Amino acid sequence: MRSGIEDLGDGKFRAWIDLGKVDGKRKRQKKVVKGKRAARAEENRLRREAEAGTLVLTNRATLAQLVDDWLEYLDRLVEAGSRAPQTVDRYKSFAEVNIKPSLGTVRLDALQRKPDMIASFLAAQLESGGVKGGPLSEQTVVHIHRMLGAALQWAVKRKVLGVNPARDEDVKELVSGYRKTAKRNAREKVKGQRLTVEQMQERIREMRGTQLHLPAVIAMSTGMRRGEILGLQWRDIDFSTGTLAVERSLSWTKERGIFEKPPKTDSSQRTVALPRFAVEEIEAAKEARGPLAAPGSWVCCRADGSPIRPPNFSSNFSAFVKRHDLPKGGMHLLRHSHVSWLVANGAHPKEVSKRLGHASISITMDVYADVFEEAGLETAACLDADFRAKLGDQGVTKGVTSDESET
Repeated sequence: MRSGIEDLGDGKFRAWIDLGKVDGKRKRQKKVVKGKRAARAEENRLRREAEAGTLVLTNRATLAQLVDDWLEYLDRLVEAGSRAPQTVDRYKSFAEVNIKPSLGTVRLDALQRKPDMIASFLAAQLESGGVKGGPLSEQTVVHIHRMLGAALQWAVKRKVLGVNPARDEDVKELVSGYRKTAKRNAREKVKGQRLTVEQMQERIREMRGTQLHLPAVIAMSTGMRRGEILGLQWRDIDFSTGTLAVERSLSWTKERGIFEKPPKTDSSQRTVALPRFAVEEIEAAKEARGPLAAPGSWVCCRADGSPIRPPNFSSNFSAFVKRHDLPKGGMHLLRHSHVSWLVANGAHPKEVSKRLGHASISITMDVYADVFEEAGLETAACLDADFRAKLGDQGVTKGVTSDESET
């Protein structure tokens, strides 16, 4: 790494360090000081901080300019198929609604020197970053921080910034607290999102003959996500083995309309065994569909065989839930109910995780902690009842010490 000092005359010297090429142009960090000794000390400081990765680069560009450039880069990734369009759309919304109005005019070098501005921004978003100045959830603030951190890290990679202020220790500690609260809230939300088998059987009967019926049957019997269900094609279902393959997910954005994408994670691409009642329901739907049930056509579709727009389906399902005074939660209501039924029937956590398409069993155990806790209490109660039944009239021995039991 090249560095040096230059005599500018009148006792002034410029210390500099060469940072290499950025976007094809050579970039130097410079600072003018009085006196040669001070200039040499400044040169050494620049070298130390550059080597440690803590150098604050002079940059008059604003955060709004950086975010716009980064989003343009993400648009190119979307076109290449390496980034999900709906994720980028959400980032654009965060940029316009949350980040630019608050931090857009802040210079990048100022943001590096004062990362506490990011902490203050996130705290303010929690209080009043929502629609019409309402509060945002901790989870949404975590997502905003993740997006901001990704944009700033892109700038570091391009040597536009020396350090990422979103990774400042105080900022990370604040976001860590938000993340823990978001997890607790998610667990509490899941607790109320369950239906009994009897409730679901009744709702399925009421849905029969509507566009909601078949997706609800599949969701109830597999725990699949909305996009995965709407993305099913007839060739994905093997009626001889009673299984279906999750090969794609259906999504929608304003810019792209309805489109296919890969499942959420590698683990989400899976084969799911169907209970017999679900196979029969799906077979009946296929027979009724006639020529529209070709191998490459949609299992869950509109009357003309075209795919269902995911947001429209969610709106219709939510309206059904509200009409019948069911717990809120959209299609995830059926996913959560499916998990509770599996666990109640003794399914192993690993099998539950695999069936849901989670990336790891720890995600399943974390999200559905209360379900597994209830199952543990029920197991303990069963063991207690069995133990007491076998003891009969003897009852439980009381007051026996360990020494007495060994004699």
